[in-house]
Amino acid sequence: MGALRNPTDRHHLPGPMARAFGAPQFSTQHVAAVGTLGATPYHVAGHGTVVRPVRASAAVRIKAGGNVADTALGTGARSVRVRYVKLSDLSIAEAVLATAGASASAPTSDDVLYVLGVCVESVGTGEQNAGAITVETVAGVTVSITPAGVGGDCMGIAWVEPERIAYLRRLQAGASVASTFRLWKQTFAADGTPGPRVRLLVAHALLGLANEKYWEAVESLPARTLVWVDGVTAAAAEANVQFDLDVFETAA
Repeated sequence: MGALRNPTDRHHLPGPMARAFGAPQFSTQHVAAVGTLGATPYHVAGHGTVVRPVRASAAVRIKAGGNVADTALGTGARSVRVRYVKLSDLSIAEAVLATAGASASAPTSDDVLYVLGVCVESVGTGEQNAGAITVETVAGVTVSITPAGVGGDCMGIAWVEPERIAYLRRLQAGASVASTFRLWKQTFAADGTPGPRVRLLVAHALLGLANEKYWEAVESLPARTLVWVDGVTAAAAEANVQFDLDVFETAA
């Protein structure tokens, strides 16, 4: 199905959305990730080391032990932008953290439910992060790892904010060997209490081929829903996933 030609015109909305909304505010959330898979189902993220997205439930910071060039006046990464779900009201926010080389950075001012993405914000003459940048909670739980020279951790996570509803439009997944991918959702209560995980789709990707599936806007994702993809394969493999969500406001 093609993109909506005019998202404020209900005549161009797919059936479920046209019935639910008159003139919604509309956006498309595109999510991508590259990671490493193995025999254990891994959440497809830049660092490829966790089974599912890591719940932070605390402020986050850049972990101590980084490269000495990654400092506020260094030749490497000078600052890092972190995108996350605020624990207080479950909205999406961002914070820019100054790197501190071998020391930990100052933490975010917000407590964080989940980190959605990390990217290098500014650099010195080296034009990239000199070393790996690890984002952790203030309690020391790792939530993101950006390898040296990569510039960001593509987390492969989407979040539907309060007073929003999203429709899953497309999933595309591929790997260097035959692999299986699973798309998951988990809806949270207003106080941040998680509901059960629900598997939405199982997709199989053959060697060198991408597996695509399109939705006619029939899979709705309510407010406060986390969406992610994991994957598994018999041998170590590089994998990539992309999915699109059409997001609508449900309140003025």
